[in-house]
Amino acid sequence: MKKHVVMLITIVIMVFLLVSPFLFVEKQVDWKTMEKTVSETIDLKEYETLTDQEVKKFYGLTKSMVDQALVYKHKDAMRAEEIAVMKLNDAQDQKMVVDAILARKEKKYNTFKGYGQAQCDLIEDGVLLKNEQYVIFIVEPKATVLKKRIRQLF
Repeated sequence: MKKHVVMLITIVIMVFLLVSPFLFVEKQVDWKTMEKTVSETIDLKEYETLTDQEVKKFYGLTKSMVDQALVYKHKDAMRAEEIAVMKLNDAQDQKMVVDAILARKEKKYNTFKGYGQAQCDLIEDGVLLKNEQYVIFIVEPKATVLKKRIRQLF
């Protein structure tokens, strides 16, 4: 009897070990779905979409460094709102992209420091999401709502 219990436990553990890598794999999210999620969650009327040259200027990232980049910035220069969605070429590029986003966050914060406390608070509350496929930076009053919607995609 004891031998059967041990064998059964061993089989259950082996099955779990074989199946578990497949249980926790993140779903791949296509670019159009990500764009749609952002535009349906955030009212983008007051935002402008940055060109590739502006993404390079503000983030230091070129088209060769990320598969795709979509950055929305508030039209009013006195507002800190910004949403950056970077689709990675390779998961190994994540650190480089995160470092570029953190440098942008710091520069943005320093721009408003001393006279735009509400904007500084918004930047400090900014959300950074990352996985093997995307790095996303959200400085927006509805950042937590967008964060939740994006996490539901994965």
